[in-house]
Amino acid sequence: GESLVVRGRDGGFDERGARLYIRRSKSEERVVRVVQYAGLLAAWIQARRPNPDERVFPFDYNTYRRRLREALRLAGLPHVRRPFHILRHTRATELLKGRVFTEKEMMLWFGWRTRSMIDVYAKVTMQDVEEAYLAALKGAEPRREEPPRPRSCPRCGALNPPEANFCYRCAAPLTPEAQRQALAREAEIAELKAAVAQLQELVQRLLGQKKA
Repeated sequence: GESLVVRGRDGGFDERGARLYIRRSKSEERVVRVVQYAGLLAAWIQARRPNPDERVFPFDYNTYRRRLREALRLAGLPHVRRPFHILRHTRATELLKGRVFTEKEMMLWFGWRTRSMIDVYAKVTMQDVEEAYLAALKGAEPRREEPPRPRSCPRCGALNPPEANFCYRCAAPLTPEAQRQALAREAEIAELKAAVAQLQELVQRLLGQKKA
């Protein structure tokens, strides 16, 4: 929900993705990094071209909530009353369980003023504690679920969403299946070009016979 207040002047891009400034007041702001979906954000901004004072995402909260619920339904996920809260809750849990941030860093990243918000948003189960304990005794890292990572384009280096098959910037294939699809498409195009050339040759021959 915080992203709905972001305006054209509140963001920028660099080689690692996007930086969004979430402003609570004129004197208080924090930076949120967008990496996995920076390409989609860039395409959205390129299409809309918002003015510095114009909101990047122009619709109201209820509109986006309806769209998110529809996306959850299409994905076969259960209905939730507060879908944006669930997304924030899930991400906070991933970062805490993966030991990406310390508690203080979590507070800065999510804009929490008190540590109690970690208990609200980030859920660590007894199984997580048990895994960490057993790993410590065996001198190994605890088992953790790896979050999906962005796919880097081998051609232009752009970061694409984890589920992307083709690069948003240069259309290069990002997976073996996408590579096979691209090769098959190139073969089809080559066949069509050859067929068109043969047809043109036949037409020219027929026209020549008619003139004769």
